[in-house]
Amino acid sequence: FSRVVTRRRDVRPFTFAALVLVIRDIVAVSFGPQNPWVLPYIRVAGETTAYIVFLFWTGRFRISNRSYIVALAGSVVAWGVIIGDGLWGTGIAGRVALYFLPPILFVASLVAILRVDRFVFSRGYQIEDLKPWMQVMLAAQALLYLVMPLSSGIFEPVVAILPMAPLIATSLFLIDVAMKEERVRIRTLQDNARTIFQFLADVGHSLGSDRDPETILNSAIKTMASATEADAAVAILVDGAHAHVSSVVGPYPPPVPVPEIIKSKQGALRQFVMSLHIETDTPLWGKALQTGTAVHIPEAGDDPILAKHAGDRVLRLRSMLVLPLKVRGNVLGLLSVVRRGDSRPFSSAEFDHARTMTNFVAVTLDNYYSYRIQRDVEIAGDIQKRLQAPPAGEVGGIEFAGVSRPALGVSGDYYDVIPIDDHRTVVVICDVSGKGVPAALVMVMVRTIAHLALSRTDDAGEILEMINHGVSGAVELDRFATASVVVFDSAERRMSYANAGHHPALLLKEGADGVDSIDAEGLPIGIEETGQYRSRSAAFPAGSTLVLFTDGVIEACNPEGDEFGDARLYSALRSTKLALNGDRSSDRVLQGVMSRLDAFVSGAPQHDDTTLIVCSSTR
Repeated sequence: FSRVVTRRRDVRPFTFAALVLVIRDIVAVSFGPQNPWVLPYIRVAGETTAYIVFLFWTGRFRISNRSYIVALAGSVVAWGVIIGDGLWGTGIAGRVALYFLPPILFVASLVAILRVDRFVFSRGYQIEDLKPWMQVMLAAQALLYLVMPLSSGIFEPVVAILPMAPLIATSLFLIDVAMKEERVRIRTLQDNARTIFQFLADVGHSLGSDRDPETILNSAIKTMASATEADAAVAILVDGAHAHVSSVVGPYPPPVPVPEIIKSKQGALRQFVMSLHIETDTPLWGKALQTGTAVHIPEAGDDPILAKHAGDRVLRLRSMLVLPLKVRGNVLGLLSVVRRGDSRPFSSAEFDHARTMTNFVAVTLDNYYSYRIQRDVEIAGDIQKRLQAPPAGEVGGIEFAGVSRPALGVSGDYYDVIPIDDHRTVVVICDVSGKGVPAALVMVMVRTIAHLALSRTDDAGEILEMINHGVSGAVELDRFATASVVVFDSAERRMSYANAGHHPALLLKEGADGVDSIDAEGLPIGIEETGQYRSRSAAFPAGSTLVLFTDGVIEACNPEGDEFGDARLYSALRSTKLALNGDRSSDRVLQGVMSRLDAFVSGAPQHDDTTLIVCSSTR
């Protein structure tokens, strides 16, 4: 709950305002009895600061900030009069300013919240339900200040407590909004995951038939429009040196002038878009195809190219995403989705989600072109190789090395190394029940949701919860998966670990002879939709090594049918550590363990996917 609320930036001003009022009351109680003349100054100073913060917050939802600027300037002038008159005057003007400043601020806040425009700012609608209550509270405060006698015994308590009411009401409202948004986010993520899974199944069917790339793009653009809640979408395919519109969903307003006669005829807009000749100088599309750079236009009215469409009574364009299908530097086409009318604009998080989905479409198209209509197993296997993390490298202060060997050409195992920033890195390992293409599709689904989740959180437990929400209900009960997520923070020399029924991680510490096991409770993914996963934090100092593995390592069998087992794995890690003489190179640790495993197996056929990843903290 606290993580959900504290992630909201618009709660922070009220935290600061509340702190100001608390400090005001503490100071008043501490110094009031000895210096009663200080009380009015303390009270008004606290209210001035708190309401300037409130006005600053409402400015996020207004076209202009005149009321904030006027209130700030008026407050500066009033305090100038108060201080100046107290030092060099009779004090009468200062007392008048001290008396009238709070009512003026309350009225300014009332005007500011009345001018919140839900049609100009997409999140302005969130405070519509709050406005009537705020109007009453702010107007009542201004009136009470002006009519209540200063000599009244209840004046001081009332003016000390009353200014907190709007701030507390707004804070409680924002917390409620945060919780609602969190529930909507989880539902949206789950719906997107199910849509993606269905898309994967459709693409698998397309790749196994005589269908062409346009069929794949047609399926992709429908999925993209549904997942992003877009009103219209278009897919463009690059064919050699030329590009053409492959598919159109809904009334898509292209980034070029549209003749009036086209707008007036039903279905004519779609035909117009389909007939467009796309060149390098075509606005937005041409640059995206040339550079491979995705474009996010939250408000079409602010863009010089799309402003005319935004104000058009028929097209009514609101927001646009342009997403190139780029693989290894080659742009194979692009997908674009739009929202029209009074729809909310695309957010940065939705932009990131759409790019993740587009990356998968691009990889799928690239494999289609590379292998044409080859067997599903070969296509899926190559997709996995492209989606899998590289075999070795260093990211964010963590050196890693990994290997994944499929038992049937297509693996149900998955590991990934995802950088968050310069010092935080996420490592994911997953083992899907079953083998072949069905398990591989679930693996790709888990990978997609993991990348989507990182745009929202960096908590290992929350990442697992999102993966579980997305997978549960979208797959059969016998298609569950075990997984572990580790978030490394090289700056803090710590790691956060969460587990979903997977094998415990193994930790080798600097200077220690043994191998420690790290585990956390959690059901496998796909078993219970409401399953919760808690993170476990542990130190990960320089020289430490963490080992993650799947069933295929300890269940590997020799020709006599004996399993490699946990004991042999621990022994291999200890002996490798001794042989390396303190060198904790991840790749050398990996090679040492795998050589012991290969020697034990002695060429016997294996029946499970084998995945091992070694992560070391650099010195």
